[in-house]
Amino acid sequence: MRKSIRTLLYSAFVFALFFEWMAPLLTTTDTGRIDIFLTGFAILLVMDILRLPLWAKVVVTPLILVYIVHHTFFSPHGVSLVSPDWWLIVWRELKEDAHLLFSGEWMNMTPPVRTACFLLFIWLMETVMFQYVVAKGRLLWILLLTVFYIAAVDSLTPYDGRAAIVRVFCYGLIVLGISHLDHLVSRVRIPERPLYCWRWLSVVLIFVLIAASVGIVAPKTEASWPDPVSFIIRHSDQADDTTGGVRKVGYGEDDSRLGGPFEEDNTIVFRSLVDEPYYWRGEAKDVYDGQGWHRREIGEQVIAVARAGSDSVGQLFHDLETKQIEQLTTFDRGAHHVLFTAGELDRVVSVDGIEELKAIEGAAGYRTVGHTALERYHIEVQQPIVSEQRLRETSNEYPDEVKETYLQLPPSLPDRVKTLAQEIVKGEDRVYDQVKAVESFLKFGWDFAYETEDVPVPSPRDDFVDHFLFESRRGYCDHFSTSMVIMLRVNGIPARWVKGFAPGDQRFDAEAGQYDVTVRNSDAHSWVEVYFSGVGWLPFEPTPGFSNPTEVAVEAGEADVPEREVTEPTIPQVDNLDLGVEVEGDAGAERVNEREWTIDWAWVAGGVVTVLVVFLAALWLVVPRLWEWQFNRLQRVAEREREGSMLTFYENLLSLLEKRYGRRQPHQTVREYVQRFPYMGGSSEALVELTKYYERMRYGIRPFSHDTWRAVRKQLKRLKKDMRLR
Repeated sequence: MRKSIRTLLYSAFVFALFFEWMAPLLTTTDTGRIDIFLTGFAILLVMDILRLPLWAKVVVTPLILVYIVHHTFFSPHGVSLVSPDWWLIVWRELKEDAHLLFSGEWMNMTPPVRTACFLLFIWLMETVMFQYVVAKGRLLWILLLTVFYIAAVDSLTPYDGRAAIVRVFCYGLIVLGISHLDHLVSRVRIPERPLYCWRWLSVVLIFVLIAASVGIVAPKTEASWPDPVSFIIRHSDQADDTTGGVRKVGYGEDDSRLGGPFEEDNTIVFRSLVDEPYYWRGEAKDVYDGQGWHRREIGEQVIAVARAGSDSVGQLFHDLETKQIEQLTTFDRGAHHVLFTAGELDRVVSVDGIEELKAIEGAAGYRTVGHTALERYHIEVQQPIVSEQRLRETSNEYPDEVKETYLQLPPSLPDRVKTLAQEIVKGEDRVYDQVKAVESFLKFGWDFAYETEDVPVPSPRDDFVDHFLFESRRGYCDHFSTSMVIMLRVNGIPARWVKGFAPGDQRFDAEAGQYDVTVRNSDAHSWVEVYFSGVGWLPFEPTPGFSNPTEVAVEAGEADVPEREVTEPTIPQVDNLDLGVEVEGDAGAERVNEREWTIDWAWVAGGVVTVLVVFLAALWLVVPRLWEWQFNRLQRVAEREREGSMLTFYENLLSLLEKRYGRRQPHQTVREYVQRFPYMGGSSEALVELTKYYERMRYGIRPFSHDTWRAVRKQLKRLKKDMRLR
């Protein structure tokens, strides 16, 4: 095989494996795109294929990395690459993130700096992979490493690696087939004809297709080992020995995998003097992947403290009656960089030691620049006073940017979740009544239980909401709030997941005229924000045992109207909805009988294909052994040192070679045939020498001496070695 073609094929293999390494980042991290990493890797790979000198790569590569970072993060905002402002921003972020880089807190670094560091790591990875895989042809180590990597990510994260394993399996078989062909061309010296190579590759592709089809179609048993995530959590060295590895409750950064038990932790987080207790709002997240929450890659504005407020990144709500609230918060220890607000931030009076804040667009929250820990801040906030009558009058028409972001659902969301969500709101025409129906269902419907200890962790292949609604039906705020957001989105109502703290322990200070509130780790909480057209984002509370602190206004003329009765919504019959829950009684027995007489064609097809593949594999393994056995038999005939034996041996050998590698043409003599032998490329000296001995024996007069027979056996051993026989 030509070296250039070999290099291109191996490079394609390396790029395919790199893609499989990058794909899990979309699920396991807050990375919203991997195309920039794939582009950078492809450019580096092309430079190595073109064999650019070292000095050129050292000069060009950093320029390419700088351009990728600028094009990704700064170009969309109109910042020019040659602008001095851009270089000042880069210098400031590098200076802020330097200590995070050396302290190992990489996930807290700003996205541009984190991306630049990762691109440098990709540069190193590409260099190693090209040198060992493409240049030296060492394929097996990177293939096995990729398999172990995908298996680990599939077991320990929400990423589903089943399709990736199949793809890597196919990549590996194809490239190993190409490697073996290259070995035959270079070592065994088969003819390097394009037609022969294409035939070889066709056979390899057919074999890969059959093997992959069997792997997909064949029946599979359930995993016999328990979920490793729960095992690791229970046996983590960082876990408290008295809790059996159960994590402690508190406000965390990573919400990508929800579920699992926790124990109460009454450590004080902060104290606050506030006019009116409320939810302590931290951050909102909008992307649900079936296992947990991420935040979409949206803009973050670095603003001066004095400019922070409701006008900086959009308003939570508008055109509502509000209460102006003053809040003075002091952290018990410097542990958080999120600005917790008792409502919508209206104005920042002061923040000790902080001059700038990062405002997340969409009124999603505020945090410090460089993740600097907060100590004390004084702010003014607004708390809404909700009019139910006005909310009932809102329409279901929403801005395009709201629908695009806050109606997102994972493609893998089970149908029974959608069916249940639609059934709950059946008969409710107004958006507000639909929202209250879902909220009431989670608080009072079915047999949901608030539980913090005996809480299972769904497997990576189970949807978190589906597992909670139909399997466990027990959990805490994360389970109820996430389920409400997803069921509202199913019905076309924009909603998002919000986390922070519940109001906390309150004591009214009559002298100050404010509430003295103590917030602990055990007050960590999540709830739901729903978008109402013409109003904005308002909080809702689906978790049993918690109440929404938002004040509800009574309109004039409604004082004598009885309060709207909050009842459990009509729960649909499970068997009518076909939700996949176990059914008891006659209906269940009928379904069992149906299953007993139903042929599972997937199992039949899988069995037939399995038998076929086993048969082909047996032929693949046995036929070469039959050839070796026949050759060894002929060799024993030649060792008898009789002229008749030699003639019989060679004629049988010639017949065997013709059957396997092509017949001798009528116009060819025996010597012409072996000199142009299709398998050896006409360069097997042993076969040519044996042919000469055969001609001497057949047409000569004098018999062979003992030394001549010794030479014949020597050539036989050489021929056996040339043909790679044992």
